[in-house]
Amino acid sequence: RAGGSPAAQRLFNRGGSAANADDSPNSSPAEARSRQYFHSLTLLPITESEEEIDSADEDDSAGLLRRSEQLLDEFEDVTETEKRFMKLWNRFMLPRRGVPDAAMESHVASFAKTHAHDLEDASLRQHFVIHLLSLFEHGCISASCIRDCGGAQTCSEA
Repeated sequence: RAGGSPAAQRLFNRGGSAANADDSPNSSPAEARSRQYFHSLTLLPITESEEEIDSADEDDSAGLLRRSEQLLDEFEDVTETEKRFMKLWNRFMLPRRGVPDAAMESHVASFAKTHAHDLEDASLRQHFVIHLLSLFEHGCISASCIRDCGGAQTCSEA
């Protein structure tokens, strides 16, 4: 057989199966223990004292939010008001990870109610409406949600 990795070629030449392919570089338990593993959220190396901790259970929301805001601050072609809106939205949505499109309207309504005072600022409200239009274009919210929530004070949950 032509092509494939050297390990795959050795496997096919022996007529074996993947279970018999124990000559791969990292197949032994000792070699597996010596590999470098990383946290799934932070991508930082896992230290020996953390080896038994499942990083999928980690919640570093504060660190994630801090990093997100630092990245937003680095944008030079975005106004301060746009950054302010994006930070408000991200802070609101961070605890609500994995929101399905079907639930987005209720989250938009909740955001509008929670931040009604902030959205009294016309430029901030303008960025909110632009965001609503983007959500509408992606099929996440309806036109009635834009109408109902675009004014923030009159927003009623869908």
